[in-house]
Amino acid sequence: MKPFIPLPSKLFVFLSAVLIVAATLISASAAGPAILVKQGANTLTSGSSSHDFATVQVGQTSSSTTFTIENPGDQNLSIAGITTQTGNSSDFALNTAGMSTSISPGGSTTFTVSFLPSNWGSRTTSLRIANNANTTFSITLIGTGQAPEITVTQGTAVADGGTSSIGTVDLGTSTTSVSRTFTIGNSGNSALSITSTVVTGADFSLTTQPADVVAAGGGTTTFVVRFQPTSVGIKSGSLVITNNDPAGTRGSYEISLSGTATGPDIQVEDGASIITTNNPSPHPFTTVDLGTPNKTTAKTFTIRNTGNGTLTLSNATVTGDAGFAITTQPASTSLAAGATTNLVVTFSPTTRGVRNAVVSIPNNNGSKNPYVLNIRGTAVAPEMEIQQPAPTVVANGGTVAYGNVQTSSPRTLIFTIRNAGDSALNLTAPYVLGGSDARQFEVTGTPPASIAAGATGTFNVRFSPSVEREHTATLSITNNSSSSPYQINLTGTGVAAAVL
Repeated sequence: MKPFIPLPSKLFVFLSAVLIVAATLISASAAGPAILVKQGANTLTSGSSSHDFATVQVGQTSSSTTFTIENPGDQNLSIAGITTQTGNSSDFALNTAGMSTSISPGGSTTFTVSFLPSNWGSRTTSLRIANNANTTFSITLIGTGQAPEITVTQGTAVADGGTSSIGTVDLGTSTTSVSRTFTIGNSGNSALSITSTVVTGADFSLTTQPADVVAAGGGTTTFVVRFQPTSVGIKSGSLVITNNDPAGTRGSYEISLSGTATGPDIQVEDGASIITTNNPSPHPFTTVDLGTPNKTTAKTFTIRNTGNGTLTLSNATVTGDAGFAITTQPASTSLAAGATTNLVVTFSPTTRGVRNAVVSIPNNNGSKNPYVLNIRGTAVAPEMEIQQPAPTVVANGGTVAYGNVQTSSPRTLIFTIRNAGDSALNLTAPYVLGGSDARQFEVTGTPPASIAAGATGTFNVRFSPSVEREHTATLSITNNSSSSPYQINLTGTGVAAAVL
């Protein structure tokens, strides 16, 4: 056996280094897959890196950001899945369409992420890439949502869809309304724009409008709602504030309004018909025909206390056309809740046409004092005129001349009666001929007994002189118009018969 010869120390060190490098190379060649994630030129570190999408308006979506996955290893890199987890994960949208789930050594693939904030303020989530190199690669995604956020208070906060009571009004007092101030706030991080503020409900109104813009970060503006009821009871309305808050239904912020009216309340009725105070269309009376014996009509109005306090009344008055008069004042001037009393008004016109008047009923209802009734009556009547020859009108008291008429040749004239009125003209028979020469004239034919409005009728009068001289008579027709009797003077001269 050959003896052992030790290696020089320097050679030993060299050989050891060679062995270490070889072992390292062998180990590197067996490293497997690796994962490297980049965003643009930036290499991201798992667990510590983040990407900020900056500020995006709520309801809008940012431009997409591309992330690149590289495999610097020597075996295929498998991507098991990419997810967003924790925080505001739904505000970040992943798009992995076209992304490879198996990346060869030295290869790469891409995916994109977009930011679509659902609310204002800082929004974060964790982006996680499950893989076969380091199990899970994670980075933090950050973005800021920008939006206004509307709040409404009336003493206390009133939620969208909530209810606000404006208060109570006692109609038995002089205070006929109550008002409340609402405050619109903006707790968001961008300006709140108020497009419109609308109040509905007959008893509610908006007396002060809010500002058009409310500053971000706690800005406020106010408006005032008035409750002014006209009758007792619980009243309802609504308030809608249209604005640019993008969250849910807050862009059309709606609040139900309520108010309560107590005290006495007055209502006036004509039978089953309720007549509102200051009624825009005058309440009609029955038409009066001046051509009939009954030239007056009356209405009995019922005054009712529909409230829950005592209703106090004073004497009613009527102004306007003199044909209207109050003939019966309310028998009771103090009405308990639910009680009634009557008021009688008559219409006695003297001429044709439409007549108007106003009835005022003083009472202790603050919003209806006085209670005002606009009333209207119509009078119709016949109007007689005589034409001879038609259409020449012979006035009442006028004269119709027959001229010279031979004693042997009577002359007959046709008279036309026209009813220029708007109700039936009734004529009383017989027509009367008077005067010293009445016998020289004679009504012939069948005179009409009645003529409708706008219609006509005829009759004849014959002049038969018996002596040669001037003759006069009067024709008198009794009728139901204001021109009764209607009289016409008749004249004619008898002359000798012609000698053949």
